[in-house]
Amino acid sequence: MGCVPVTTTAGGIPEVITNKENGYLVNVEDVYKISNIITNVDTNSAEFKKYKKNARNTVVKEYSIKNMTQEIENIYDRI
Repeated sequence: MGCVPVTTTAGGIPEVITNKENGYLVNVEDVYKISNIITNVDTNSAEFKKYKKNARNTVVKEYSIKNMTQEIENIYDRI
């Protein structure tokens, strides 16, 4: 959707969001840092625009319905 993720390192999130590439990734305990990012992010900066583009590309490339269906079909083929 063209959003920039600002998230924590909880669970499997770091497998999708890689800090300084397609979003902002903060340690779970660092409430102040995540708050600071959300309130001070410059939506016109080159960094923000890069994250926005890369986040969208990550979802399309790795998590589209087409790709997820293909992965399931590959599992069935191997079985």
